[in-house]
Amino acid sequence: MSENLIKNLKSENRNLKREVKKLKVISFRDSLTGLSNKTGFEHEVISAISMARRAKSCLCLGIFDLDGFKQFNDKKGHKEGDKVLIEFAKVLEKNTRLGDVLSRWGGDEFVVVLQFARLADALEVGERIRESIEKIYRGKKYSITVSGGFSEICFKDVDLKTHVSNNYFKKIYLKLFKQADKKLLDVAKVNKNKIV
Repeated sequence: MSENLIKNLKSENRNLKREVKKLKVISFRDSLTGLSNKTGFEHEVISAISMARRAKSCLCLGIFDLDGFKQFNDKKGHKEGDKVLIEFAKVLEKNTRLGDVLSRWGGDEFVVVLQFARLADALEVGERIRESIEKIYRGKKYSITVSGGFSEICFKDVDLKTHVSNNYFKKIYLKLFKQADKKLLDVAKVNKNKIV
């Protein structure tokens, strides 16, 4: 092979690697809000749980649902609904830390993982988020509020010598998600605009 051909192939290979990297980022991000999408979140949450285990610390998973969003979207249209979703993503970013995991799960549902946090801390963060949204939409023709459910896991007495697989972390993630989702559903039945 000629030296020129090898040089061209190496250059093309670098370009392809850059494109693959861009596509990976795009496939893990919600195009509207810029937060992780469901696929990206599932990768990030496994890593967050693994890190919490190694640090023998706690983390909390929270699920948020925008109360009244469907009616707002139906009346005002998708363009205005998109603005609400973008605004909520900004409120999430403003009220969480850099290492926390934020995701638009789908529609008007958002999921967060608050690393190195106890349940009481997570509930405070959730309450700040709830109050921020309530303040933004208070007095408007269509009221938007937020409800949320949180769950917690602590790895205080874990034996770090024991090897665990990604399947172990996935089971923990699914358990946390199920617990938070149940709390959110219970709140939605009784009284919206609440964090539990």
